Amino acid sequence: MEENKNYSAENNTPSGDDKKLDAFEKMSRYDPLKKNEADIERESYLKNKSEKEGDIKIKSPFILWLDNFFYHYKWHTIIALFLVVAILLMCLQTCSKTVYDAHIMYAGGKNLRNLAEGESEMAYQPLYSAAQRFVSDYDGNGERNLSMLDIYLPSDEEITAADKNGASINYTLLKENDELFRQNMLYGDYYICLISKALFDEWTKTESTNPFAKITDYLPSDAKIAATQGDEGYLLASEYGVYLSSTPTAKNPGFNQLPDDTVIVFRKYIKTSGLGNNKKGEGYYKNAEATLKLLLENKAYS
Repeated sequence: MEENKNYSAENNTPSGDDKKLDAFEKMSRYDPLKKNEADIERESYLKNKSEKEGDIKIKSPFILWLDNFFYHYKWHTIIALFLVVAILLMCLQTCSKTVYDAHIMYAGGKNLRNLAEGESEMAYQPLYSAAQRFVSDYDGNGERNLSMLDIYLPSDEEITAADKNGASINYTLLKENDELFRQNMLYGDYYICLISKALFDEWTKTESTNPFAKITDYLPSDAKIAATQGDEGYLLASEYGVYLSSTPTAKNPGFNQLPDDTVIVFRKYIKTSGLGNNKKGEGYYKNAEATLKLLLENKAYS
């Protein structure tokens, strides 16, 4: 689209000033050898024109150069500035994002963010604080950051009992929670999991659906295995899980508010195929193993 022209009222033709400017522009555009000469003549013409019309004089060479530069590279400059701003915003978002040293997930019939009968505080915060003691500063940034995911997912028996007692049940929320839990069982960073016995039984029915590593590989070397509930030692749900209530960790705040049937499990590490950084993932998994061992022994990281 052509630039707006100044037209004379008599013959509706471009004024003499615009004809001169068009001449300078055509000389600069179609004759590269005369580009510099055209630019100089254009600047001189505009300067003389400004002085004649009484405009403020601009004597600074830098301002004249800037005006000439923007005239020829306006869109290049705008696009470059846009890219610089976009890159700066992405960098700020990346720098402000929290990097977690460990991830722990709870899923079961206990709603950690609701105050249960007989409790003085919700279980989430004390559980988070107690679990954070086992986390190491894996990335070396001076902070021990824990991501704890809690999923309210009662068993069918618990839902039936709640329904009989007249409790309000949000089935849409339970369906969403079930999908979230299944996603995190198949992939993600939540390797250390505290789950209900009902969920444990569902996922360990067959070897093909079992996502857990053998928990017996992470128990203390001198661990005593209990035969039944109430006996001294670690009570196993199977070789893939141990009851939280039988571990010394169960006495900690938050942990002692979880149901007695809560089982500690550890998801297997699955290497990605052509996706992500496997070396980094393996290092993170080893750190999760170290965190699990401390949790099972109730030993704070030091």
